[in-house]
Amino acid sequence: MCVELEGSAGVMAGEISNIDLMPDQPIGGDERLLKTYEVAEMLGVSADTVLRYVQRGALPAFRLWGQHAGPLRFRRSEIEAAMETWRTSSA
Repeated sequence: MCVELEGSAGVMAGEISNIDLMPDQPIGGDERLLKTYEVAEMLGVSADTVLRYVQRGALPAFRLWGQHAGPLRFRRSEIEAAMETWRTSSA
């Protein structure tokens, strides 16, 4: 499945500023955190496109270790919820 959003301006990883530095919910249970490339594979887009979605607030993400330079991580449940929202809004 390929999901595409309007407008695709380039983005550098350091330009992403609207993400949480720490997750809202504790990380636990059996939900494994996803890396950018894994989300890209789920959505059928490039990793750069995933970064653009995060920058625009279309995908929820957070940085590990509470640092601005920490790696981005995603919760599968939140990505699936975003995909469902995209499906229902385009129907």
